[in-house]
Amino acid sequence: MTPSSPADDAHQDRPASTLWRAAALVWLLVVLAVAGHQWYFWSQGRIDTDVLALLPLDEQAPDVSLATRQLSEQLQRQIVVLLGTSQWEQTRAAAQTFRAALKTQTAARLKEEAIAQGSSMQSALNFYQPWRAGC
Repeated sequence: MTPSSPADDAHQDRPASTLWRAAALVWLLVVLAVAGHQWYFWSQGRIDTDVLALLPLDEQAPDVSLATRQLSEQLQRQIVVLLGTSQWEQTRAAAQTFRAALKTQTAARLKEEAIAQGSSMQSALNFYQPWRAGC
């Protein structure tokens, strides 16, 4: 056996080094492709938050599909906030605090739309009252 020179060792490591460089280049291209795809996806703003869109369309009952579509259009861009405590007075106080904070937030662009008027709120409370005590 003859001793190998440093030039021979460098020549033997060259294919492995080339392979690692090629793998790094492929990895870089994959990362850039994923980054480009993500940038394109998030810049489009096409996220659909309509959970009713997941329901199957029923061609046999087009009035049901129409009602579902109208319901989802009415609920778009609405946020429902539910507050609850163990005591009704605490819940009412929390609701008043939330309403006051909502009025002071100009950057949030949120406004209160009271969908539950006194009669409908009372009917909802009456409906759920038997189960409230059982919790």
